[in-house]
Amino acid sequence: MRTVVVTGASSGAGRAISLAFAQKNDKLVIASRNLVALEELAQECRQLGATVLCVDTDTSDSTAMINLAAAADDFGS
Repeated sequence: MRTVVVTGASSGAGRAISLAFAQKNDKLVIASRNLVALEELAQECRQLGATVLCVDTDTSDSTAMINLAAAADDFGS
């Protein structure tokens, strides 16, 4: 099983990519600044068979990106 990290997952292409990987039963780390939308997406992905971690992330913040990478590493192990 792969662990896939998707930034910008709360809408648009990021959301579509997350749903596509969810159909393959991958482990997903979905990231965005919109935690409410991420939680809604996580529910959809779980219904498709994925294991999901939501991470509130601003990709313009280097510390947030380091935290996202660490969370993904822990989740994927």
